Amino acid sequence: RADLFRPSTRCSAKMNEELRELWMDLGNPLWGDEVWSGDKAPLWDVGPDGLYSVRCLPDLSEVFRRHGVELSGEAFIERLLRLGRRSSGGRGFSDLVTNGYEEHRWHQDHGKDEYTVMLGFPVEDNFEGEGIFTHIIRLSHPVRQPYTAPEKRWAWGKPSHVKYSGAEECVLRPIYKRGQEIIVYQDSLCLHSAPPRQELCREGLWRFM
Repeated sequence: RADLFRPSTRCSAKMNEELRELWMDLGNPLWGDEVWSGDKAPLWDVGPDGLYSVRCLPDLSEVFRRHGVELSGEAFIERLLRLGRRSSGGRGFSDLVTNGYEEHRWHQDHGKDEYTVMLGFPVEDNFEGEGIFTHIIRLSHPVRQPYTAPEKRWAWGKPSHVKYSGAEECVLRPIYKRGQEIIVYQDSLCLHSAPPRQELCREGLWRFM
């Protein structure tokens, strides 16, 4: 979060510092995504030659250094993005720390043949089990995308919520453990939902789309 905080030009230095403290509060589920999406710095920088590169991430690099890992924050993020077949651009990064809902809320983020990469953070060290990653249902057929009114244009690129009352056996609950800290899925091929609140065991989840 620290690397992606972008001070607002509409606020004073003192107010931006207060906003930064709110931004860094992992207990607040809104500051990392919904409310701040307009003031969040982009994950990519575009050079004078028009080529994309991952923005400088000094705070993330410092975390690796403190733990004795010889890896820059930029290299780490680039590798995650390559898992999602992203070498430039993309829909961006979200830090998901929501408390979830009482039950599943099945949906697609945009319905396109694009990949989502998730890196999980459990609530405790040496954790193994469910409750970290998004739950997934594999589809046999594409979801019919809704039209937007009144223009009746095809609503590609917008979240599409789906009511599902099928067999529980169709729900994949990915296991988190050492060596399985990341999942990748194609949005058009599945429905997905955060785990119900009573099943959540995560401190956070990084999502790259």
